[in-house]
Amino acid sequence: MKSQLFKSGDPIADGRTVFYAPVGQYLGFTIRVTGTADTGKTIAAEDFGNLQLIRNGGTLQNTSLEFLSLYGNAKGGYSEAESAEAGAFSFTFFVPCAVAGQPNAMHVTEQNELQFDIDWAAALDVEAASARYDISGLPTESVPENYEVKILRQDAIGAAAGTETHNLTGQNIQSIFFRDASAKVTRLAIEVDGQIEYTGTVAYLKALTSMANKVEGALLAVSELSLNPSGDLLEGVNGVVGMQITYSGAGTLEIWKISIAIVSSRVRSSHRRIINHRTAKINRLLTKNQSTVFVAQNRMLEIGAARPRKARGI
Repeated sequence: MKSQLFKSGDPIADGRTVFYAPVGQYLGFTIRVTGTADTGKTIAAEDFGNLQLIRNGGTLQNTSLEFLSLYGNAKGGYSEAESAEAGAFSFTFFVPCAVAGQPNAMHVTEQNELQFDIDWAAALDVEAASARYDISGLPTESVPENYEVKILRQDAIGAAAGTETHNLTGQNIQSIFFRDASAKVTRLAIEVDGQIEYTGTVAYLKALTSMANKVEGALLAVSELSLNPSGDLLEGVNGVVGMQITYSGAGTLEIWKISIAIVSSRVRSSHRRIINHRTAKINRLLTKNQSTVFVAQNRMLEIGAARPRKARGI
């Protein structure tokens, strides 16, 4: 996987880091923070703060860096999270541009800008003696932008024991991640456009998450309810998503929604950009002696095709 460094700095000195990503095509982004913990301190993923990803003034992703670490563990494998008391620490947070099963890239252009806004947590100043961040993009030349990935949080708060209905805002939700930090949620049911998709205890749904994501060892710290288990985007096209939550007492269920949005003009321009780029690369390979038929449409490509032979006697 390719990696292109965008920006480095000191999160403690910055307090807040705001910048625009360079023009390019990206499979995702990474935020890596390294440093040394203060005396008697150990750094944890929740000590880093919050990320907003903003495109043309609209918020695509608004989530804690901690969740990006949890998401990475679930969908991509182990996310770097190392810290020794009063010693070195290193954490890598992955910012996705695709949902599982559907290759996708974000095409950043002068007309479609992408802004990073990282609000570093005050806890980092308390826990770390020193720190440095490196923000990178994962570039690609061959993957178009078919959709945008949104990550937004919408917690459910239960005032007392009982079952409550919590409707999620937004459309085309591909996955719901949740964490019962209060340990007051006993059962969940998920209804999508009037049809029940999931029912079960929190413990069962956590076990199901680890199995579905092929996680080995300990169960994940968050649970995922995929509304697109087949990897087909159409399965995740939905309108109204509701959660029936049973509480044993007053508590909060932390919820993160992963959804997609399709902007047709961006899809067309990104596919055209990929075709033009591939055409230019193929033309670079051609020599004067080659006869060539090249159709730059999807993956149709024929190089060095032989000319038809004339029949004798004609």
